[in-house]
Amino acid sequence: MEQPFFDNARAMWRLFNGEPPSTTYFLDASFYKKMMDAFQIGEYYFFIFNFSTIEFDYISAEVYNILGYRDNEVTARQILEAIHPDDREHFLRFEQDYGKFIATLPREKINKYKLRYDFRIRHKNGKYRRILHQTMIIDHDDRDFLHSICVHTDITFLKKHNIPQFAIVGYDGEPSYYFKDFYPVKRCDSVFELSEREQEVLECLLLGKSSREIAELFFVSQHTVNTHRKHILAKTGCRNIQELMTKYQRLE
Repeated sequence: MEQPFFDNARAMWRLFNGEPPSTTYFLDASFYKKMMDAFQIGEYYFFIFNFSTIEFDYISAEVYNILGYRDNEVTARQILEAIHPDDREHFLRFEQDYGKFIATLPREKINKYKLRYDFRIRHKNGKYRRILHQTMIIDHDDRDFLHSICVHTDITFLKKHNIPQFAIVGYDGEPSYYFKDFYPVKRCDSVFELSEREQEVLECLLLGKSSREIAELFFVSQHTVNTHRKHILAKTGCRNIQELMTKYQRLE
């Protein structure tokens, strides 16, 4: 029997922390509510995640507007298990790589970086919504991450394709890192026998660019780009770009 996705995520997060502390993280909810307005590009809810207990110390009532669950009934397990099966591999990879990145920083710089990526999550009614996930470590000691603050914004109306976007955003003069910085596309024409232009189109697709954007970049028609897309999928034996991205990652 396949292990629940929540258990896989919990095992990964355990790598960044030890045993649960005897107290939870107390916060001024009104202060953080005002803080969240800076992230807002749509409906959102936020929560304080406890790395030791792998549970929420607090989740805002707005979760009901987005996922259909009351704040007093939703759990971290519930949220994790509601992530679309096709997005779970990316979720684990992004979280793990962010944890590794933060672990290399001097402790005084940990609070100067925010993780940002997106995934689909199932509403209580069974329909999926696309969520922009943003998180920042807000509490740590000399050894462990203790708490993070996370914002989930509904961006279903903004993004239609399923290619995940990833960024680690630096503040106070710290550099930012994007998908291509962490996951550079490997050129593997010898494996898939792609032409030079098909390889270029593929790299753009894996970075989340639309056919229209690629057409403008290469000064060709959108029809030409769509033709390249069909050839790329045919040569790689993939049904869609999401499947192709997964195949590329496994080549690393």
